[in-house]
Amino acid sequence: MGYCISLADYDFILAAEQKDAALAAMKALPDGHYSWVDIDEIRNCKTLEGALREWCYEPEVDDGGNIVGFEFSGEKIGDEDRMFRAIAPFVKDGSFIEMHGEDGARWRWKFINGQMKEINARIVWDDE
Repeated sequence: MGYCISLADYDFILAAEQKDAALAAMKALPDGHYSWVDIDEIRNCKTLEGALREWCYEPEVDDGGNIVGFEFSGEKIGDEDRMFRAIAPFVKDGSFIEMHGEDGARWRWKFINGQMKEINARIVWDDE
C-alpha cells in the first residue's frame, strides 16, 4: 500500500559548489530501511543527480550546474523527509518543494537556516 503524492511546485536551488557535500550527506544516511529506496544504490552513486534519481527526483540543472528544481517520478511517499533533511544544509535558504497528497493534503518541505521543515497548508476561504 502507500500514500500517493505529486509534486505541485518548487522554488529550489542547490548551488553547483555544494553538490559534492550534499551527495556525501546522502551517502552518510544511516543503514536501515528506506521506503522505495535502496541505500546501497545511493552510496554507489557518483553524482548528486544520480542519488536524487534513485530517490525518484529527477533534478533540473541549469547551465551553471546548479540544481534548480525537480520532477517527481515516483508514485508514493517514502522517506523523502530523511533525504531532504540530510541535504538541507546545502540548499539555498528559503527554497521549498510543494507536494500534494492523494487525499487533498498540501505541504511544503521548506529549507530554512540549513534545516528542512515540513509546513502543512491551511486553506482559508475569503468569504468565511
